[in-house]
Amino acid sequence: MEYSKDPLKCEIVEKRLVISIGIDTLAFSATLCPKLLNEHQDPVIKIIDTSIFAEDVKSELEKIDCYEKCLLTDMLDEAIFNAVENGSLGTEEK
Repeated sequence: MEYSKDPLKCEIVEKRLVISIGIDTLAFSATLCPKLLNEHQDPVIKIIDTSIFAEDVKSELEKIDCYEKCLLTDMLDEAIFNAVENGSLGTEEK
């Protein structure tokens, strides 16, 4: 099976929240990143090695700042807050 082209997805697998994306899909997504488009909405980068690029993105997601936070924890915190604010049936107020 060709996992490198898998779309971005989020699923529950064996009691784990799994967020995944194929590295070819990640590389394609990079060419659509709003912060990496010029004034004509054209990409300003070309991915020349999807494996290296994926490793670099992974490093950025896991990079811990001076507050012991990283992009992954920030994303998770925001999603948790939104789930509660939008009435998650899996929570109750104390």
